[in-house]
Amino acid sequence: MAVLQSTCVLREACLRMQTHHLHLSSSLCRYGSGRYGSALLLSARLSLPKIVTTEPKWAKRKSRILCSFAFDGDPDATVAAAIYEVEVMVREPQEVLDGMRDRLSAQDLQLILLYFSQAGRDAWYALEVFDWMQGTGRAGEEARDLMMSVMFKWLMHLVSSGSPVEEVRSLLQDMTCVGLLPDPDILQALACAYWDRGSKDDAIEFALNCMTADDDDQATLVALMWRMLRSSGQREAMELARRVRVTRTSKISFRLYNVALLAAIAEQQQLTRTLRDLRAYQQRGMVGALEDSDKESIRGYEKSLHAQAEQIASWALEEHQGKGASKIYQKLLAMYCVAGDGLEAMRALWCLRLTGKSVHSKFYNVVLGICAYGNHQHATRLILNTMKEEGPVPDKTSYTALFGGFANGGHADEAIRAVLEMLDQGFLPDRSTTVIAMKQLSRVNDFSLIRKLSQRLVEAELVDPFVLYVYIDDFKLRIIFLL
Repeated sequence: MAVLQSTCVLREACLRMQTHHLHLSSSLCRYGSGRYGSALLLSARLSLPKIVTTEPKWAKRKSRILCSFAFDGDPDATVAAAIYEVEVMVREPQEVLDGMRDRLSAQDLQLILLYFSQAGRDAWYALEVFDWMQGTGRAGEEARDLMMSVMFKWLMHLVSSGSPVEEVRSLLQDMTCVGLLPDPDILQALACAYWDRGSKDDAIEFALNCMTADDDDQATLVALMWRMLRSSGQREAMELARRVRVTRTSKISFRLYNVALLAAIAEQQQLTRTLRDLRAYQQRGMVGALEDSDKESIRGYEKSLHAQAEQIASWALEEHQGKGASKIYQKLLAMYCVAGDGLEAMRALWCLRLTGKSVHSKFYNVVLGICAYGNHQHATRLILNTMKEEGPVPDKTSYTALFGGFANGGHADEAIRAVLEMLDQGFLPDRSTTVIAMKQLSRVNDFSLIRKLSQRLVEAELVDPFVLYVYIDDFKLRIIFLL
């Protein structure tokens, strides 16, 4: 907003004088956000006074430095003279501005700030000018916003040029000394900029240095962890959370733990997706079978991931005294569901129930299907009984998930029993479920199950009457039933 208003001031100045045109084009890095981001996105042709950067001959003859502009009352000449004298550094900027205090308006001072924000100019002069404005009480909200945008561009330039973290911190301290307290958005953008340019250690160091005793939100750390997640740095995000927990003595933000658990889910998703692709390649014959050592390494990695996630969850529950416990257990439940660990998923589901939060039936159905996939019959029966007694009552979707888990896991007998139980409860399976159930008949060794399911499907008019032909190899026995 300040840059836009300053542009209007400059345009008014252009109508009063015809001078050399300087082109100011500045673009905000993609990490920026908030009002400074929108301010720096401006790319406008600004008309600025032509500045004489060499000493005039007539000034040399007098053996002293004088401004090349006469103080004839022209406000544009006054601005140009102020810029010149500040830039040649013959006197201190504060001394120069004190001498022109009565002739410089608030708009003139904003013009001076904008001049020193151009590429090729030393932005340090802008900081000196703003310091003087602060001391004289002439730093309004517009000037503050403009100066913040100038400093943001300066800081981003330091980061992009590979400057050490100490130099960036020093500039941030200078900003604080002149009353220009950096907004959290700026600190977050700087940390993410370090990470995006590959300076991961600098990004972590900068984010850790941004933590103060009264920083209960750890916004910079949280923003950096989000950026890690977007760049497939899930384990780095979890390790950063552990590092903060070990080194910090005060309370840690719940948001930080929340993002760390989201990182665990994302890492498990990536691992599961990779293993699924590997199995697909093995089925096509493109990849050979894994050795036992490789399988053990995969199991060990997954186990360490789950252990680290459980530790983070434990820290969050301990520090925040159970507040947000439902969110913690929901994320653990999601992680174990993605991993296909039915028993651990059921444990997380029970913990979620104990928080007192109403659990949606979809959570039960997902865990039910995963337990069925692993053929954990006791767990599936426990979940179904709990749903029947305490709610939510299992519906058609619940039994479909149970059947799908057994069928996909290769447990044909239990899949048939799941369909029969569905029919007993008064639910008719969908056509796709019926087709899959019919295919399971060829994999069942229990003849009574085959006959019972076939008869029930015909009676429910889900299939047309058919002839059931069974051949028993051991006895060379053929059995034919008309259903």
